[in-house]
Amino acid sequence: MKTLQRQLPFIFALVLASCVLIFTTSFPTWYAYTHTPSDKVFTGQASWFDPWDINVYVAAIHSGQLHGFLLENTFTSEPNRAIFYYPLYTLVGQLFPTVNAFILFHSLATVMGVVLVGVLGCFVLRILHNRKETILSILIMCFGGGLGFLFSHGQNSIDSSMTSITLHSAFQRAHEALAIASSVTALFGSFFWLQYRTLRWQVLTQVSLVLAIIFYPYNILSFALITGINWWTTRQQYHWRDAWHSWGSHVVLGLLAVLAMAINLQRNSSFSGVISQSLSHPTPMALLVGYGVLLALFVYQLVVVKPRTKIQHFLTIWVLVSLVLVFFPVGIARFFLRGLFIPLTLLVVFALRDISQRYFALQQAYVKNWLLIYLLLVVSLTNSLIFYERVRAVTSNNPWYYLTEGESAALNCMQNQLPIDSTILSLYYMGNQIPAHTNSRVFFGHLLQTPEATVREQAAKEFYTGKLSTTAALQFLEQRRIQYVYYGREEQQVTAAQREASFTYTFLQPLFQEQGVIIYGFSH
Repeated sequence: MKTLQRQLPFIFALVLASCVLIFTTSFPTWYAYTHTPSDKVFTGQASWFDPWDINVYVAAIHSGQLHGFLLENTFTSEPNRAIFYYPLYTLVGQLFPTVNAFILFHSLATVMGVVLVGVLGCFVLRILHNRKETILSILIMCFGGGLGFLFSHGQNSIDSSMTSITLHSAFQRAHEALAIASSVTALFGSFFWLQYRTLRWQVLTQVSLVLAIIFYPYNILSFALITGINWWTTRQQYHWRDAWHSWGSHVVLGLLAVLAMAINLQRNSSFSGVISQSLSHPTPMALLVGYGVLLALFVYQLVVVKPRTKIQHFLTIWVLVSLVLVFFPVGIARFFLRGLFIPLTLLVVFALRDISQRYFALQQAYVKNWLLIYLLLVVSLTNSLIFYERVRAVTSNNPWYYLTEGESAALNCMQNQLPIDSTILSLYYMGNQIPAHTNSRVFFGHLLQTPEATVREQAAKEFYTGKLSTTAALQFLEQRRIQYVYYGREEQQVTAAQREASFTYTFLQPLFQEQGVIIYGFSH
């Protein structure tokens, strides 16, 4: 009881930190909802990073509400096999079948954000042994950014323009928060097992590693390298046979989990675009700008702080391995930076301890705490910019924030009047909205979720030009198993861009028409 009483101030501070994080993440969405223009309808989100991805996760919740735990790809018109995919979202949808999918998404993000903060609190306190430092460190990790605030709208800096660099998106996406919490637990669990050799740490590491791999299978590579290099470079301090067996068992278990996920994904080839995605690599200069002051203090810690403790050695390996992996010639290399602010911040705390002790010995604790506060203010400027831009976008009629009344009415028609799992042709914007808001699927939508997205986009645009013959147009719809055709803003622009062309396929029959938006059916 006395131990709990001593921990109450720390727990309260941790809860307060969680509330601040939840507020900064959720307020722009609430603000956008409450300030919806009179001629618009709120989409359900006000995201900074990749709003089309948010619709994918909401669509998974929607699928869980309709079809249960296993997920079919709703971003293709062809029937496909339901597999184990986005399990967190489909499970929540299955458990709460009547709750609005967007409300479930935001609520789940809040819960998992609190879980992530709790996990960080446990490990950071165990490492730093100082409650004030722990709270400030967690805030730096979660609000941390680089120099993105110095650029116009932050678009030239990876900390404000690239998902997975900071923890900002983790507090908007429940699966990312849970994956980072699991990955951090697996890495720290492996480290503490070497120190204590208890079954608790062994089991915790293995369970967390499998959970992390379920969400991001590539985690096995960074885990194997970080823990393997740490064990090898400190092998003289441990019983090498036990350490080798432990590391080997973790890696083998992780590889088995990766194999299981690979076999699972092979059962539905329509998700292949997610696996084979090719994203740009951050340049060395982009990394310097993206991590800013923290990277400079990391270099100080690397060069000046001697001797390094076991945990500093482990954290240094974590940072260096992540920075090296980002240059691997694979399309997902940037994702190896996910969660890097966690070890980076801890090493920066050790650097500030050294600076305060070296130059301010008489006021060491006072100076160190103020340095951490100043650091928090500086590194949180990018997140402050993102917060401001998310709120400011409310006045710009951002289409990812707001639908037109015609678009909203069309979605309601699809939801309430069309059969479940109807297949609809549209272009990119509505192709990303339909699976998240209705019981229908689309021929083309999300660029990664849709198989052969570029080919499908071109085929859809060719259809909307109105230049296809009646036979060719009807054959296209039938071969692709499309049942309905959506005709709205984006689709009308494609038609209007063609000279002497009009969208007048005689076999199309309007089923819905409101404020310039039309849904067509046709007879096969």
